[in-house]
Amino acid sequence: MTNNIKISPSWAELTHKLNKDKGIIMVIGASDTGKSTLVSYLARELYNKENKVCIIDGDVGQSIIGPPTTIGLAFIKSAIKFLHSIQPDLMFFVGSTSPIGHLLPTVVGMKKLLEKSIQNGMDITIINTTGLVSGQVAWELKYQKINLINPKHIIAIQRFREIEDILRPYKDKTQLRIHRLAVHEKVKHKSQEQRRLYREQRFKEYFRLSKEQEIHLDRITIINPYHISIPTENIFEKDKNIDKNNHTAQETIENNFQGRTDIPQVRQMDTLQGLLVGLNDEDNFTIGLGKVEKINLQRRTITLLTPLSDFTKLKTIRIGSIRLD
Repeated sequence: MTNNIKISPSWAELTHKLNKDKGIIMVIGASDTGKSTLVSYLARELYNKENKVCIIDGDVGQSIIGPPTTIGLAFIKSAIKFLHSIQPDLMFFVGSTSPIGHLLPTVVGMKKLLEKSIQNGMDITIINTTGLVSGQVAWELKYQKINLINPKHIIAIQRFREIEDILRPYKDKTQLRIHRLAVHEKVKHKSQEQRRLYREQRFKEYFRLSKEQEIHLDRITIINPYHISIPTENIFEKDKNIDKNNHTAQETIENNFQGRTDIPQVRQMDTLQGLLVGLNDEDNFTIGLGKVEKINLQRRTITLLTPLSDFTKLKTIRIGSIRLD
């Protein structure tokens, strides 16, 4: 049994095939098809067969290894029962809970983490993906991921034939094996509200022991993919000599977002306060997340709410596209 689901004979047969032909495995399927359950099962069974196993969780919206907005990597060190019990060994901050509008960091992050898995001599790397499988953006994202990652196995979980368009370019590729599985009958559908609540709970868990930390801007670089202009005052403390309706941070930010459709979560914000940011090391891997509390340009500091306490490896702060309450 896995997550109260009885294991089907097809899963056991698949495990046997993967154990004989080790390598990179990519799991593809729409939302609510049981991808995470299958990944957990495969990781445990293949680890129990004395393989060096790594999981890369690329589902930035419903992430299990690491908080939402990140791609998480975990080296399996014991026989796992649930993915929720695994802490990430490495993370890459995408900055959103959807790959739409963030295709490049999604693909780059996946590739960088895969390189770490290879460098560490993993026998098997299992890559979980988002449930985005319909439409042109989904097709392009999966197509480029497969081309870049070059998996040995693709496990396609589908109810009907909903991901056959994604698989079609690879039907004659001799070095790629496609394994089609039906969705398990016990897999439950989750509503959009349930998905939102799950993300909210994951963020609460991550930030549970957070403290305010003041970081000097002179020692780090802010990576600002949305070109948010920071005005010359402290943007979170109203200047009594400035009319809030004239030449404010709100006006500056909204001007910078004119015509942008890929970051709808941020366009209406009147300040940077509450923005989620990734705290990255020199290799652009994420050592923690933070929420912007304030920026003081007189002191040249940024104050973040974060569970991270050791900032010796911090080199860059990457601004994300979602705001936390």
